[in-house]
Order: sequence, then C-alpha cells, then structure tokens
Amino acid sequence: MIQNKILEHLKQFDELTRLEGGQFGGILGRAGVGKTAFLIQLSLLKLLKNIKVLHLSLNEPINKVCLWYEEVFKRLVENIEKQGDTVDIEINQIWEKALSQRFIMTFKEDVFKIAVLEERLSDLFEQKIFSPDLIIADGFNFDDESIKDILSELKNFATKKNLSVWFTINIHRDEKPDECGIPKQLSIGYDMFDSGIMLWPNKNEISVKILDRENKKFETESKLYLNPTTFLILNR
Repeated sequence: MIQNKILEHLKQFDELTRLEGGQFGGILGRAGVGKTAFLIQLSLLKLLKNIKVLHLSLNEPINKVCLWYEEVFKRLVENIEKQGDTVDIEINQIWEKALSQRFIMTFKEDVFKIAVLEERLSDLFEQKIFSPDLIIADGFNFDDESIKDILSELKNFATKKNLSVWFTINIHRDEKPDECGIPKQLSIGYDMFDSGIMLWPNKNEISVKILDRENKKFETESKLYLNPTTFLILNR
C-alpha cells in the first residue's frame, strides 16, 4: 500500500520530529537549502498518520502553499516508483484523506498577530470545522528581535491548546553563530525551543544535524541526508 511505503520512507522524519503539546521545534538553514520542503514532508508524515496540521504561512498565497504540497507528494511517489515498487490505485484516496486533515492559513507579515490567529482558530473550533494537533509555521522573520514577543505569545497559546509547533528559521552565510555555534536567529528565543534541526548543504547532499539542547550545540554527525535536488531522504 502506497501509504505504508511513504510512511516507511519518512520514518526517520518521525523519529526526529516528535514534540509534545506546547513544545517548539525549529528547522534552520540558509535560503534555498530546502527548509520548506522539509517542513512539508514533516507535515505529510503527520497527515498520513491522521494528525491534524495547521499550515501557517507568512507572505505566501494559499495556492502556492498547495502547489508545494502537490510537488513534494509527487516527488515522494516518484521516488518509490524508482525503487521498483508499484504505486497502487489508492493514491488519490490517500491524497484526499491527507488534505482533509490539513488547514492552511496565510497572513501578511506586517499584519500578523497572535490574537488574530487565536480568534480565527477559535471560530474553527467552535464551528467544529477544524481543530489542529500541530502547527507548522513558515516564513516568520527571525532576524527581527520582535520575534521573541511573538514566540512568547504563541508559546502560551500552544501550551493552552496542547499544540506543538515547528518553524522554519532562515540563517545567513555571512553571520557568525554565538560562542556555542548557535545562529543568532535561534538564540533569540532559544529557551522556548525544545528541538532543532539544521540543514547544511554539502557538495552532493544536504546534511541533517540535530540540536543537542543540553549542551547547546548542533551534533557534528548527521542523522540523515537529503537529495539536494528533490530534498527527499537519500537512501543509504
């Protein structure tokens, strides 16, 4: 069954991205390294496990977010076909089922407020339209120190609603990390984060390194590697 094959392919994502309600995780990397594709694979994994996901995007229209999902799902299916597995006829039903577990909200960065998010979600809760288990947040500006206030408000909201949250965090090639090797974009609200994943491009692959939170550093050895073209897990 294609769903089981996709879940098997993404099982390492499952191991690396488990959070409890109220916890934050960050996916860090430079522009173009595949943060959004990684985030969407994470989302698809949860959706296929019947976990409801709110995709929160700043400055991107809904149709572009939908195209990202379609493209990443297509790549996953094509990757399975290349391995010699036959994709069964249930693919459309699986896709539709995954979409039924997802809700997309988009905001302009300059008008986004946690109070507005909470109000919109409360309307969905009360009308029994949608009640997420996980928020994935793409496009937040971690270069602006006001992000700390946004994170604090969202942390309170996520804790109250028992939601976990994954963010993409853009870092820059020419900026030095702090003395522990943590980029300043993460160090701003470091105490609020429970997990971190660094995407680091090499010549023929993208390394995925995990935050050692206790020692405040990213592990030297990678847990897995991504294809630099498709951003899917490389089978080794």
